[in-house]
Amino acid sequence: LPALTVDISAVFSAGTYQLSNILVEASSQLGLSGPVLAAWFSGGSNGGSTANIYYAESPVGDGINWTRKVAEVITGFANPFVIKNGSTYYLCCQAGPTQGVTPIALYTSTDRINWVQQSTTILSKGGAGAWDEVFFFDFQPIAIINGTWYALYTGGASGGNVLSPGLA
Repeated sequence: LPALTVDISAVFSAGTYQLSNILVEASSQLGLSGPVLAAWFSGGSNGGSTANIYYAESPVGDGINWTRKVAEVITGFANPFVIKNGSTYYLCCQAGPTQGVTPIALYTSTDRINWVQQSTTILSKGGAGAWDEVFFFDFQPIAIINGTWYALYTGGASGGNVLSPGLA
């Protein structure tokens, strides 16, 4: 996904980054024909106040050429990950300017583009002495089993640059 001016206009510009998982959808929201690959990604400043979440599609079988919605679908958040349950999409992300330490927020959508915030805090970093007390990120819901949601994420504590996986 090539960066646009909006992605590189920040003081600390990261362009486009942190691509979500990719879903296969029967129809396009951006005018493509046939089934599409749908993806969300961060754009703007990595860790800066201009980080936003954007949406793009590619024809199924392509995956190289993407059509992008120019305007952000969520403002002030980054690091998206999406899971679909029934006809509802659930997007987990972190607020800027301090992704990695801010709580995980939850948005829902029925069309992949218009999102409603459901919670600003579905998970927070661990308390003093916890393995994830300093930072956590890459929150990824991976399964819904008997009504219980499971997610993986990355965390770290003080005293080193060791990253560890977590299960929520």
